[in-house]
Amino acid sequence: MVAVKETGTYDSLKDSWVTVFGEAKLLAQKSKVDDAVDADGDGIPDVQQIPPAEVVKRKLLLAAKTVSGANRHKGLAPRAWL
Repeated sequence: MVAVKETGTYDSLKDSWVTVFGEAKLLAQKSKVDDAVDADGDGIPDVQQIPPAEVVKRKLLLAAKTVSGANRHKGLAPRAWL
């Protein structure tokens, strides 16, 4: 931690992690709402009626629509290894 602070990357690393965690929290909220969607009105949530592979596709699409600026965090991983 001291090395990260001394190299001057602490603030940018911290800001990136705060953003990532904020986006993860937003994605979790939207996923919970998506889990309750019953588009056909039969009283059973759609995610309980579709095959697991479709659920994965649905959640990945939701993540792609929800998480903003994925390239903004390009430098996060390399900085985390300092």
